[in-house]
Amino acid sequence: MDSGVDRAEAYKIIQALSEHVNVSILPVGKEFNLTIDTTGKLNKLTLVVGFAESLELVRHGDNYRANQFESPVDARKYYVKGGISGSLYQSGKESGLSNSVLTKLNEIFSYSVDFQRQIRAGDQFSVFYDTLFNSQTGKEKLNRILFAELILSGEKISLYRFSTEGPQGVDYYYPDGQGSRGFLMRTPLENARLSSYFGRRKHPVLEYTRVHKGLDFGAPLGTPILAAGDGIIERASYFGSFGNYIRIRHGSGIKTIYAHLKGYAKGISKGGRVKQGQVIGYLGATGRVQGRHLHYEIHKNGTAVDPLRLDLPISKGLVGDSLNQFSQQVQKIQDELIKYAQQNQFDS
Repeated sequence: MDSGVDRAEAYKIIQALSEHVNVSILPVGKEFNLTIDTTGKLNKLTLVVGFAESLELVRHGDNYRANQFESPVDARKYYVKGGISGSLYQSGKESGLSNSVLTKLNEIFSYSVDFQRQIRAGDQFSVFYDTLFNSQTGKEKLNRILFAELILSGEKISLYRFSTEGPQGVDYYYPDGQGSRGFLMRTPLENARLSSYFGRRKHPVLEYTRVHKGLDFGAPLGTPILAAGDGIIERASYFGSFGNYIRIRHGSGIKTIYAHLKGYAKGISKGGRVKQGQVIGYLGATGRVQGRHLHYEIHKNGTAVDPLRLDLPISKGLVGDSLNQFSQQVQKIQDELIKYAQQNQFDS
């Protein structure tokens, strides 16, 4: 330690901390508050270990005793509406939405919206969400998106958060109780542009015409690539002109392919199971390519198919008591939205 505490004392402190936190993964630059006496011995150490959690280490004789504290947090709600010009991400940032809210919006709409082809200037978005605010540190973080809506070319897509008992847990539903989650996500990465379509084209490197069996997405180097659906990894290794490559087997004879990756996410290897939306790798330019992009394919029963035209099953809807409870929650949220809209002087 660089605070004047000797090695033997530092070892005791680390041992005491290790009973509560993994000190080996504390990030470089993590700050501690120390109280040291005139002999160089530590009397007290305070470490923030979470959004609203701190750990206090206090000297008792020659040893240390740790106490954990939780800071009080306040819930805050926000209702934000805006027009789209360019992309949802850019317009959301201009309206004051944080990266965490925009990332969650992308996730919950990724099953029903093709962000490359459906978003146009003049479209609209609205989002109703709550946060947790730590008054002691002044930090705030997203808690839940309760309601989100896109109006695309006049068509309204509204989603409500609802929690059910059983395997479905927390998910997002249309106003009629139909689930929004699809078998596969429409776009397996965030804030990307579709740069090449499925079908015949002139290959940019080989310079002759052949069938392009997937879609190409352009995005910044290192952009996280997401598993389009639940499945088992059949291959995660370098594969010729595809460069760093992942192939995942899903149900119903469906497989997805992700190529030209910069690298793989931790734990991604052949035989491993992945969940829909899980980060599996990072966008790169490996293999036979001219520039960085993700090459993405869907195969059904061994044949490459156009991801933009493939009809896939969607999740089940709510029924019975769950549907009744959901309908009550939708009405409650709508009542709150009217209040927030009046306070902010815009239409609900």
